[in-house]
Amino acid sequence: MRSFAFDAAAFDLTDIGNLDFLVVVTFQYRIGDAIGVRVGSGFLIDVWQDALVTAAHVIALPPRAVPLQVELRFSGDRGSVSGLARSIAYLDESSGTTDVGVVRLPTNRPLEALGMHTGHIADGGAPAQIFGFVNGARKQIDVRVTPDPNTGLLAYDPADAGMNGMSGGPVRTASAVVGIHLGLVPGMTTNCAVPIDDGVLDHLQKAAAAAEGTS
Repeated sequence: MRSFAFDAAAFDLTDIGNLDFLVVVTFQYRIGDAIGVRVGSGFLIDVWQDALVTAAHVIALPPRAVPLQVELRFSGDRGSVSGLARSIAYLDESSGTTDVGVVRLPTNRPLEALGMHTGHIADGGAPAQIFGFVNGARKQIDVRVTPDPNTGLLAYDPADAGMNGMSGGPVRTASAVVGIHLGLVPGMTTNCAVPIDDGVLDHLQKAAAAAEGTS
């Protein structure tokens, strides 16, 4: 696990109206004189007022790189606003089941329970939707998700469901968010999601807070 804190000023979310649970996540880093950028998606869950969930490979630092900032773009029914994250924490994304990250915000959300509650998929699978951003546009894709017994990931039907930019977005059934969209990972023949693990998310959120010197 790795974690980093940033110098980020608080930003106000109240003027954009009712917040969407989906967030654009843009990670910038430097390797030597070159600037690298990764863009993915993230989402709010109802148990946190100051953090969001994404995939580790959206915010993971490449070898020899220095983290610069993580920009977050929130949308509401009256517009959008961007601000910078105050810290991140993530697991090693080399394995699909550990491709999980958390981003902490320098402001509390203005409303409680804006995000989704978490849940799990039964062995028989269930219909769901993948949410994320593609070239800045909000997308949702219908899919059936089934636990893969060999990897522990959630396999997709159709197998190629999802698009570039949607990584880190939620996979949601009618009642709960059950996974984090990854795409195609080693060991899988379909695109997939990593199942939600509340214990892992709580551990990462605490690690990000510790990087700031807070609890």
